[in-house]
Amino acid sequence: MKRFLILFLVLVLLVVLQTTFLFRFDLYGINFNIVILYILFLNLFEKEEKETGLWIGGIGGFLLDLYSSYYFGAFTIGLLISSLLIKIIRRKYLKFEI
Repeated sequence: MKRFLILFLVLVLLVVLQTTFLFRFDLYGINFNIVILYILFLNLFEKEEKETGLWIGGIGGFLLDLYSSYYFGAFTIGLLISSLLIKIIRRKYLKFEI
């Protein structure tokens, strides 16, 4: 529970940073999204049996949806699907523990 709370607070900090400051910087019209990178690395490097990355992915997508002008649910569904795909690919093809 303590680990989840720390991961959640880091996620909220990254969402606030992304929506208030980093959206102004782009490279040839492409914005850099640190929330997506955080969720992808979290899912890649956590233990296989844990589901924390999926929960953080869903919550992070929901928070990004609250502040975006896209269709509501686009970030949530995208981050949940990508988190799930990383979990599946990691279970089948990658075998490393940190």
